Amino acid sequence: MKNRLGLIVLALVFFVLGFAVSAIWFYRAARREADVSAYNLALTFETLSRAYWQMKDVDGAKGAILEGLRRFPDGWQADQLRRTLDRYEKGR
Repeated sequence: MKNRLGLIVLALVFFVLGFAVSAIWFYRAARREADVSAYNLALTFETLSRAYWQMKDVDGAKGAILEGLRRFPDGWQADQLRRTLDRYEKGR
């Protein structure tokens, strides 16, 4: 329930900031939170970080990636998260 509320709050924030597509994505994720697999959850952190990056919030983008790595330290998802973090640190 706590994660669901957080996703709804993020949806509202993105909507207010003018990122309607991201807002819709987070709202839909909140509605089907119980159906989210570990595979999709790992990719959610990358999507969240990209949304922060679009808003020029570098700390938020890196924080989302680091949270994803904390939860998923191994596997190809972790490799993808590390590549994204590397791009952020290079400023791309």
